[in-house]
Amino acid sequence: AAYAIHVNPKWGLARYGTYYGANYPDLYSDDHPIAGQDFTLRLDHFSQDGSARLVFSRRPDWIPHLGGVLHVDRSPNMLLIRPGKFTYIPITSSPTKDFTGKGEITLPLPAAAAGFTFYAQAAMHDPTQSTRWALTNGLKVVVGS
Repeated sequence: AAYAIHVNPKWGLARYGTYYGANYPDLYSDDHPIAGQDFTLRLDHFSQDGSARLVFSRRPDWIPHLGGVLHVDRSPNMLLIRPGKFTYIPITSSPTKDFTGKGEITLPLPAAAAGFTFYAQAAMHDPTQSTRWALTNGLKVVVGS
């Protein structure tokens, strides 16, 4: 699979990972991650409505899990939120359009976040998958100033 990569000396976004098995939905952003501004993450191509769990980490990873791959390090010292806690994003689909579940969340990026790099991935319960979960690609975010 091919991924779009935005490279800028002050900020950056990069999708990473693979689309196979349970890794079929998409996590991305059309925004520039700039400290002191809002930043919107978007989710697309889920097979149904639901509530996706978004995880933020300090480090990427590649661990086969739930029929796909976990692309963020879930070690307690790497997570940017407490272990077992998630940011939830409502996923809704439109049967009149493309039948895919979509969602988004807007996050404020504090001014102190300039230069910080984090990694994100989302997952959602999906009864159409053999393991009952769908996982997105990973997204690397470098916050600019």
